Amino acid sequence: EDEFSLVQGMIDCWFLDSDGQAVLIDYKTDRISGTREEKEAELKRRYQVQLDMYAQAITAATGKTVKEKIIWLIRDGVAVNL
Repeated sequence: EDEFSLVQGMIDCWFLDSDGQAVLIDYKTDRISGTREEKEAELKRRYQVQLDMYAQAITAATGKTVKEKIIWLIRDGVAVNL
């Protein structure tokens, strides 16, 4: 209870959709081998906490709900919803 954590990060992209809810996109350059399902599982393992924290920051700053958290895997041209 007495511990304090400071987290620093930069949100790559977010916007409000036509429903007024936020969509968060984070770009990654990771090289991950395997099937699409294996890549998705690895991205979730690596980045779920980061995107959850970004979503919390967006909600705290705007009061808007983050309805989608997306990782765009640049090298593969693949979007992964978390």
